[in-house]
Amino acid sequence: MKIKYTLILLILFFLVSCSSSKYFEGTITYRFESNLYDENNEVNLNYSEYSKREFGQYFVEYHKRGNYFRDYKGEDSIGLDFQLYIKKKNIKYTKYNYNDTLYWENTTNLNGANNFKVLVKTRNDTLINNEKLNLLLTEYELPYKGKVFKMNEEYYYNEKLKINPNDYINYKKYFLYETFKKMESLPFLYIKKSASKSLSETLIEITQFIDKKEKKIDLKSILNRIKNKPLKEK
Repeated sequence: MKIKYTLILLILFFLVSCSSSKYFEGTITYRFESNLYDENNEVNLNYSEYSKREFGQYFVEYHKRGNYFRDYKGEDSIGLDFQLYIKKKNIKYTKYNYNDTLYWENTTNLNGANNFKVLVKTRNDTLINNEKLNLLLTEYELPYKGKVFKMNEEYYYNEKLKINPNDYINYKKYFLYETFKKMESLPFLYIKKSASKSLSETLIEITQFIDKKEKKIDLKSILNRIKNKPLKEK
């Protein structure tokens, strides 16, 4: 099954192109790392190397009015290639390096996630790389393969990456809308911890801001990446 992505991306990037925006539009580069810690707080080095190969060590996000294209980088990346979210359709597409298929998922589904809580919300009390940042701590539970994981997430942010949270009102997965509603911004630093009582290890993922550029989206490049790809539900 194939679809005409030219029309979709015209909707995605040009539907509101004639109007100005007080919200961030452009590209953000993030550094990414994922590590697995045992009950003695020691790092699983095999997993760390696997993570570098699977995700790379940084990615670039292209944002416009709640739509985004996330491009994974790094010479050792053998897993994720890119992700595309289209607000108008509430669909996220994922492409891996090892095949030609676009895997799609409906982001309006919580997929069993529950018990979302805001634990802490503070203003301007954290300094990172000379940036004064707000802090949001959240928690929720996520069932996965017969186990229940407790997800603790830390977001550090300010108004330099300001967004309209209503652009994500239908993005229910991982409680993203609920989170953005509290922040009204994209994060400078994001730390996710996942653990289960039935497992002895804790996964910690750290995503940290490197750079931003308020520039036009390179539509032609994205079109070349996604055109004529077969589709499959994730």
